[in-house]
Amino acid sequence: MADDERKNADGADSRAHGADALSDAQVNAAFADLEKQFSSDFEDSLSALDDNLTDPGAASVASDADSADSASADGFSDLSLDPHFDDELAGILGQKAKVALILAPFAQPQILAALARMADVEMSVFFIRTGCVGVLHDLDGQGPEDAVRALSEMMTDVPFLLSVNRADKVSLTRWENGAEVEQLTPPLIFVNMDDVVEDLMIGFTALGELSQAGYDVVEASSFETVEAAMSYLAGMMRANRNPFADDGFDSSDDSDGEAV
Repeated sequence: MADDERKNADGADSRAHGADALSDAQVNAAFADLEKQFSSDFEDSLSALDDNLTDPGAASVASDADSADSASADGFSDLSLDPHFDDELAGILGQKAKVALILAPFAQPQILAALARMADVEMSVFFIRTGCVGVLHDLDGQGPEDAVRALSEMMTDVPFLLSVNRADKVSLTRWENGAEVEQLTPPLIFVNMDDVVEDLMIGFTALGELSQAGYDVVEASSFETVEAAMSYLAGMMRANRNPFADDGFDSSDDSDGEAV
């Protein structure tokens, strides 16, 4: 009886052990399946990556992206190479004047043009009822001030007015004998001149439009040499012609008779 119970117990232990052994086998098999699946998934991922790298569509997308970047870069390059871009930027920053005029009380534009040629100043000159207006070509830095200084040094005791638009701020100064002697209020002076002066200063009229408006424009460069400019002025002196305009500009405020 005892032997039978022991056999039954041993059999139960053996079955239990067998069940445990089967469970371990199943666990091992499960791990093996996981490793196999992981390996398969990893290989599939590598294969998909290779396909993406070699897929023409993907290459096209990458190419399009590169083209877009290149186009953006080219667009910026085109902007920076625009011949007017640097000038406009300098004008906004005030490093370069947008426009600068020299006004002188001469009766003929050729007189101011000849003086400019002798002073090595590039300008386009036209006549208004109060005198001559010279549109300066050199607008960089202190170019306008250097130009009026040179002209006023040549013609002593003759007043020259310099009007400059820098960063949309218009200034007006009077020069004599190579020095600035007075700061003026532009509207109070411009009111006595042709409207074209103010229109030029605020950018409403351009130099190229003066001829169409009926003004005869004389270039300082029309005198091929300094000697030619001097010869013209000497001829006027020999003819005893009055070089000054009858209605020369007045740099005073008409409201109270005092200089601004």
